[in-house]
Amino acid sequence: MRGVTVLFLMVILAGCQPTKETSPAAPIAAAASSQFNPESLQKQIASLEKRIGTLEFDKTMREFQNTNVAWFDPQDPKAYSPVKSPAGPVLLVLENMEPYLDGFKITFRLGNPTSAGLNGVKGKISWGPVFDPNKPAEDLQPHTKQFDDPTVFPAGAWTNLTISIGPATAAQARQIGVTPVFDQVTLRRPAQ
Repeated sequence: MRGVTVLFLMVILAGCQPTKETSPAAPIAAAASSQFNPESLQKQIASLEKRIGTLEFDKTMREFQNTNVAWFDPQDPKAYSPVKSPAGPVLLVLENMEPYLDGFKITFRLGNPTSAGLNGVKGKISWGPVFDPNKPAEDLQPHTKQFDDPTVFPAGAWTNLTISIGPATAAQARQIGVTPVFDQVTLRRPAQ
């Protein structure tokens, strides 16, 4: 019985030993407790900047995921993405992307599978590079532009929608996000 009690106390005491945990403030605490070492501080700063960039990118992506955004990779053409409209879902396909002035002219096909027509579209287009944790956060921030197109998107049909973006290089436009807003819906009149 005494052996079991000793074993039990050893397990409890082993669990009470301090453990080495990494907290967000660990690099700062390590720098404060050690002697001044510029090389070590530079590494810690670079590490923190990398973590901040990753967190900012994650925050931006979460914000976009909570909205009605269709995302495209220009190197993966013909992929479609559904978005919401007042009449139901519509489909967007990145059809073409060609150089235009200091940026690109992007043609989307918008498929309206509903029985209602959509009169015009407003919204936002965003573009940015592919995420790279080794790049500074300011190089990863997406660019945005508002658009307003009066095109009528008839029921049950595909219609082209062209939007220009810029300034942008090919590397700066590796991710394209479109947030369309449809304000006007039309229905056919009933036969009399």
